[in-house]
Amino acid sequence: SIGTYLRKSQRLYKESWAAVNDRFFRLVNQRTGYPWEHDEYRCVVSAFHRGISDWHGSTIARIWSENPFTMRKITAHELIVAHIFSIFRQPPFAAERPDDSIVWALAEISAWCITGLEPAALKLWPWLPAVERFPFDHNYPELVPLQRELGRLYLRSNDFSIFLIKSVKVARRKLPT
Repeated sequence: SIGTYLRKSQRLYKESWAAVNDRFFRLVNQRTGYPWEHDEYRCVVSAFHRGISDWHGSTIARIWSENPFTMRKITAHELIVAHIFSIFRQPPFAAERPDDSIVWALAEISAWCITGLEPAALKLWPWLPAVERFPFDHNYPELVPLQRELGRLYLRSNDFSIFLIKSVKVARRKLPT
């Protein structure tokens, strides 16, 4: 019953994303200091999932029913989550990689930091209200205390690898295992 809308959303999302694609990938690469694992990423327009990232692949999913402009930030978020998953498979993290729950939490929080605290990223979705830039009202309320602390750490960090190394130590203390 929504097939027509899925196809239309796919076209509108693709057009909207094309306006920021190159700047986004370059920004994340520069900020994290890690190359993207894949040469190409795909976004599946979903009938029911708001946003999903792939732990090992190059596909994300996004809900069909969003405004093609406002969908950019969450699309970026899901891509960054996938990128952070790949960073944790590289040195210096690969040798003593934290458990998956910490990797997931830090990927989510890192994505909020990059999409909401980086001035260059905010230029990709300038219409976003301040309260939605670094949101605390999301699907993971259990991450909010850690998110607040790591957001402050992110703002003080010039080196993303050092930010992640410090974040792992904080997360191991703060998150239940």
